[in-house]
Amino acid sequence: MARRSDRADSASGGDRIFRFVDPQVLARISNLSLLARSVVEGFISGLHRSTYLGRSVDFAEHRAYMPGDDIRRIDWRLFARTDRFYVKEFEADTNTSFTLLLDVSRSMSFGSAGLTKLDYARFLAASLAVFSQKQRDRIGIVTFDEDIVEFVPPSAKHLEIVLHTIDRASEMEAQKPSDYRRPLLKVAEAIHRRGIVVLISDLYDEPESILDAVKGLRYKGNDLIVFHVLDPAELRFPYVEAASYQDLET
Repeated sequence: MARRSDRADSASGGDRIFRFVDPQVLARISNLSLLARSVVEGFISGLHRSTYLGRSVDFAEHRAYMPGDDIRRIDWRLFARTDRFYVKEFEADTNTSFTLLLDVSRSMSFGSAGLTKLDYARFLAASLAVFSQKQRDRIGIVTFDEDIVEFVPPSAKHLEIVLHTIDRASEMEAQKPSDYRRPLLKVAEAIHRRGIVVLISDLYDEPESILDAVKGLRYKGNDLIVFHVLDPAELRFPYVEAASYQDLET
């Protein structure tokens, strides 16, 4: 009986993690490509420019012909001008690491229209994870508040684990304040390969502190994308009556 219950829970959990993946949203973005602006390092054929040379449509350079090279790669026009054999090298396309940084601090639990900032951020994170998986990128996630809560390193097989982590973010009581410097510094130290890093947060801190916290990620050569998640009430502040307001974190 216990084993059947465990399997049922597992199946139920499998259904739960995909509730953040909206088929209509995925259909609208299916023709887009999330490309790294900088050169990345990978081993699987993908969509991003690599530091290595390989097969692609983008010409990189010529090099002298060596015994064993494919004669189909010889540039015969260059041979006609120089009377020497040169082969064409092209830029290789590769996969990259895609790391989601999801803010689960206390301020993310605020919502004025039935959907909290954390809920919105989870839908966004799940859609981006599936999006990157289709590009054969390695996917990882870090949830953080004043420190790292959960860390899933990037891997080509981690989509389900990432979605489970996103689902658990809703079950955690978001009671701790945010501190960007400490967790993001740890993330920068843990990332050894250049890739795409996506920060999803309400950025509930001083701008100088946030810029200082993300410097380590940019210094490692990562492409950093920031999604600033705000509630409509924070943008328009529709309150007119006299009231006492409490800070979301302190």
